[in-house]
Amino acid sequence: MTYELPNPLGSKRPDGTFAGYFADREEYRVNLTHVDETLDFQEMRSRRTPVSRPSTTGQNNPVYPGISVITTIAIGRDAYLMLVRQQRPSGDNVLKLVSGYIPKMHLQNPLNVAKEELSEEVLPVTPDGKVVRIFLGGEITGMPFADTIKSHDYRLQGSPTSQYMPEGLLSPVTVEGKQLADDPRMFFWLPENNAQLVYGYHFSGDELKNMDVSLHHSEDEFNPNTRMLDAVPHSHGIYLVGLDNNRLTSEIYTMQKGKLVGISPDELLLSEAFAPIENGFVDRRSIPLHEYRKMHNRWI
Repeated sequence: MTYELPNPLGSKRPDGTFAGYFADREEYRVNLTHVDETLDFQEMRSRRTPVSRPSTTGQNNPVYPGISVITTIAIGRDAYLMLVRQQRPSGDNVLKLVSGYIPKMHLQNPLNVAKEELSEEVLPVTPDGKVVRIFLGGEITGMPFADTIKSHDYRLQGSPTSQYMPEGLLSPVTVEGKQLADDPRMFFWLPENNAQLVYGYHFSGDELKNMDVSLHHSEDEFNPNTRMLDAVPHSHGIYLVGLDNNRLTSEIYTMQKGKLVGISPDELLLSEAFAPIENGFVDRRSIPLHEYRKMHNRWI
């Protein structure tokens, strides 16, 4: 019998305050400087509108930062990129990195947001319904949904040595002149007026396989009745995409009770993080997997 996660796993208010940041760039180095403004979530989202390249840097127009987490995992001799599937307002389903928004209080240390997103979105579940929590730097990233799901004693340890990293990212990134922990990289996402910080971590998945773990995903969905964000689980919602020399392959799996189950790559869309990054800029919302592989001379 397959264990079913509670739905929703939990709920929270869509609150928090946000701010824009001026991006001062010199070659590949970027410094973000706080703009004296306080926005709620809806106001921040309204500022994430398409912009041109010149308006993303200097004192012309603030950008509204987000965060993405590249998560690779080794199983046996092979390495995989962990992606989550998301249905966007356009109706497209994309495979994307774990990601989130950065509230004003966290931009001096966005690593806190990366840890929170990992702990909420990546849910390795054992057959008896316990969740394996994630450790980074010897500390747990978080224990969300503790009221509805139990935690396993085993900890999935990560290190900041991702085995995949897109080409063309900017680095180093500072905020108010201060270096950020775990040295994230960055790209400007023009359709969303977004300076996306990118972290990378690597895990060993052999023990998860031995424990018959299933990789589930949860995402926040707005509940118009309660006006809360419900954490909705997706069974086997983590996709493992094979890696070969820092490139994605067409070998795609889910992990179900410790077994890798193949997924057809036909018609799959990747998020903007996999589109061409030109001098630190990305001007697309998605890219088909077959186009990505053709771009890197790796035919399906």
